[in-house]
Amino acid sequence: MKARILRIIDANCNRAREALRVIEEIARFVLDDATMQAALKQLRHDLARVVSPWQDAAIAWRDTAGDVGPQVSTSTEQTRG
Repeated sequence: MKARILRIIDANCNRAREALRVIEEIARFVLDDATMQAALKQLRHDLARVVSPWQDAAIAWRDTAGDVGPQVSTSTEQTRG
């Protein structure tokens, strides 16, 4: 069970960091707000620091080859408007 939980936490921490990076780039490139961009960058780095104690353990349980997720698809996921 621990491995499964670590895989979920690992995947979602990666998503959280990616989301913060997107918002950071909006603050930087769209809003031209250096203060907001700096705060978001700090938040992203704080998240990385907070999860760092167990990050190596979580990465060790990644199973890209055995992950069933990439084989699951929907009829509309390749459709773009």
